[in-house]
Amino acid sequence: MVRLSSESLATLLLGTRLARGENRSGGKSATKYIVMTKEGVNPETVTETIARHADLLPLGVPGKYEPIDCGDIFRGLVVKSPITAQEIKAIDGVVHAWPAQPLYRDTASCCTSGDAACNCYSERREKKPTHDLTGVTKIHKDSNYGLGTKIAIIDSGIDYTRLDLGGCFGPQCKVVGGRDLVGQSWDPENEHEKPRVPGADPLSFFSLGTQAASIAAGRHIWMHDLGVAPSADLLAYKVFAENGTTTSEEVVIQAFCDAYRDGASVILSPNIASTSKLEPPHLGESAWGTVANLLTYNGVAVVLGAGDKGTKSFFANSRSGAEGFGILSVAAINMTWNDDKLKPRPAAFTSWGSMKDLLLKPDIGAPGVDIGIEQYDRGFSLPSGTAMAAPYVAGIAALYHSQLGGQHLAPSSWATDFAARVISGGQNVHWGPDDALAPPFLVGNGLVDAHKVLTSKTLLKFEPFALLDEEHFQPNWTFTIINQSAKKVKYKFSHQAHAAVELHALESGEPRSVEVPLNVHLPQSQRIEGGGNAQFTITFEPPKHDHGKFLYGGKIWIKGDEAGELCIPYGGVSH
Repeated sequence: MVRLSSESLATLLLGTRLARGENRSGGKSATKYIVMTKEGVNPETVTETIARHADLLPLGVPGKYEPIDCGDIFRGLVVKSPITAQEIKAIDGVVHAWPAQPLYRDTASCCTSGDAACNCYSERREKKPTHDLTGVTKIHKDSNYGLGTKIAIIDSGIDYTRLDLGGCFGPQCKVVGGRDLVGQSWDPENEHEKPRVPGADPLSFFSLGTQAASIAAGRHIWMHDLGVAPSADLLAYKVFAENGTTTSEEVVIQAFCDAYRDGASVILSPNIASTSKLEPPHLGESAWGTVANLLTYNGVAVVLGAGDKGTKSFFANSRSGAEGFGILSVAAINMTWNDDKLKPRPAAFTSWGSMKDLLLKPDIGAPGVDIGIEQYDRGFSLPSGTAMAAPYVAGIAALYHSQLGGQHLAPSSWATDFAARVISGGQNVHWGPDDALAPPFLVGNGLVDAHKVLTSKTLLKFEPFALLDEEHFQPNWTFTIINQSAKKVKYKFSHQAHAAVELHALESGEPRSVEVPLNVHLPQSQRIEGGGNAQFTITFEPPKHDHGKFLYGGKIWIKGDEAGELCIPYGGVSH
């Protein structure tokens, strides 16, 4: 992945297009690229050089472009050229170039009232309150409702006329800002006849963005329920045309950048997939993922749904925007029961990770089945999907940001710290007929625990332990424990294996859990002074088994006396 030094995060110039003209490069078809440039580079110079390489324009004639400002995050431009990405990267002043991807509205499991196939009902099903099981109720009891934060929703717009979302749009309303980046009838595959027509109003009826807004920050006044962060403000960015299913990567990047410039604390993209195929991205493969990474390191939490293709294939997580650690990919957890003896389980539709690099995704799970949404005159619905789970985590991000003082007081490291807290605080989730612990490649580190996220006095600095496969096995991993309490704490370590799964089991039906033995060399217990920190190393041995190809994983638990317990997930492929 392209990583920039901290001094060179700045302006994003996107939307660049070369003027139409005769292609004198031998008739090769042109590809649209997103190009990242160095600080101080003139985009006209870059577009002119690209055009000259393709023999499209004479010397001294710059390509036309439309600059888009992204503050201090990223500088770039979009060009259409028949030359290759490698040729563009070789141009002076260019950091990187990516082929621009079409992006899709994922086939979510959500539904509207009356759709029996999606378990929607006219009356709410009785079950144990979701906020009780995730720790959100405890945070609300401490009078933290997300005040002073902004959650930006990048999707299909918001129906802000609903009372639980404020009933209006503007600075004095709950939906304080945002815009429509595409218009009502834009077709990215036929822009000549149906071009983008941006507007100031992100209003959209019957949209998934509305459901996401309600879960993250709504006040369900008719049901006497609250969203996760009901005092948070909302920003809405419409990147799909009305009833549209396709958008473009540069439009989504534009929306992320607009949200950043408008002061978003959290950016939520609940339902945008980078490919229509069951194929995951490589780390650093997309400009979208790169921009999202840069945002997290500049104090914006980024949360995405993991996808709803769990019944189709392993590695069906197609969210290139979730590349890298710090960008949270959220699985859906089924928590619909009345019996206290039952346990949270993965939703049947939630997508399996990971990326092509075998880096661990998703990161965490959240409630995503039968989430109560009041539709007012359109009835009552219980939609399901990872697009319902991701807003839940976005709401918790707003609670955490509010606890730190919101936009003006929280440190820029808060977003990466939040990701570490969310992952390390995960609760175990059970799976399969034998009640095994769910694999990290399915649910990340388990069910989110908001109370632990906001109250733990221990912070772990780590990346999930991606052991990869046997050929590229990564045995040694380091992490840091920061004791944020005033007291000395003794930390102990333990290993917990989760279910391993036959790699191609979905092709023949229900995947079965198996045991793949794994030896782990843990650190010795150690005391850390209050306010102090220490670094530790864990060593894994390659798994041993007789036959087959398996995904395996588990957790390394870190338990502090009087300081609770946290965990770090690990996972790999054995064959």
